[in-house]
Amino acid sequence: MLTTNACPRLRVIIPVHPPKVNFLVGFLRSLEWARRHSGSGDCEIVVSATNHLESAYLLRACRSLRLDFDIQMFDVQTYVQDCLMSKMVEDFLRDGVGPAMAAVKKLITLHWAAQQSDAINLCIDADTFCLNWSDDVIRQITSNYEANRYFGASTSGQIYLDINQISLQSLGDVMPPCESTDLDITKIYTWFFDAPTYGGPDIRGFFGRMADKHGSFDSYIASLKWHHFEHLMFMYYRLSRGGELIDYSTMGIASIPEELDGVSIQRIAGRYHYLPVWMAARRYFEGPDAACSSAWPPLLSHFDRM
Repeated sequence: MLTTNACPRLRVIIPVHPPKVNFLVGFLRSLEWARRHSGSGDCEIVVSATNHLESAYLLRACRSLRLDFDIQMFDVQTYVQDCLMSKMVEDFLRDGVGPAMAAVKKLITLHWAAQQSDAINLCIDADTFCLNWSDDVIRQITSNYEANRYFGASTSGQIYLDINQISLQSLGDVMPPCESTDLDITKIYTWFFDAPTYGGPDIRGFFGRMADKHGSFDSYIASLKWHHFEHLMFMYYRLSRGGELIDYSTMGIASIPEELDGVSIQRIAGRYHYLPVWMAARRYFEGPDAACSSAWPPLLSHFDRM
């Protein structure tokens, strides 16, 4: 029986392809070091590959590290063939997925994950780096997810507006609530304010919604384009079910989430009592930041943009 102090179950999913194996190695090594330092933070690690050839290559790389924790490999193509048994998705992966591959790989892996358990899933890119990992970090990830609050900044950048509009349209007629009721929610860009997190029951509900909208889960996957950002679609689904969308630019902070520095993040946290578990690596390393400490941030995103 779980006690109030028990650490929630967490699955960390890392979709990756061979050109980013160096980032995968860096993340796994940093996670190993942080876990040894804290003496806690047990979680399930899943590396998601596109097909069996990539899976075998990535598995050899992971085994060579001789890590002190286990890694499970997931092969998207084999899951589509053997479990989904979808010729439509199989053909799409082979011939038509193109620049939507990142989103498709994450969504299919999450589909598998939601069939395994109701665990919280942290789905992060391989170019993430771990500074601190412990049971407390896992509790923070879980608490942030359960709050069902999403943060972003108003933007006029056309690429961000297009991403929001197209991601929202995939759900059909949904107009989530917003703190600023006079502001179009499609102008609030939230991508990567916090590490993308998905609960098992919500994943199943989300895919059910998408199957209803598109005719089937297969048709939904085959409809995806580059502008369909998987976590934004999932966010809009959760907002439509009672979540809260907050425009922090009302505080005079104009940067989109991926450009926030530690001081700005701490200002937002001070007002809304929500502290994300990561920030952009470039912003973290640009100079000494009084807002950062040995405990925060636990994770750095976008090491590939340093």
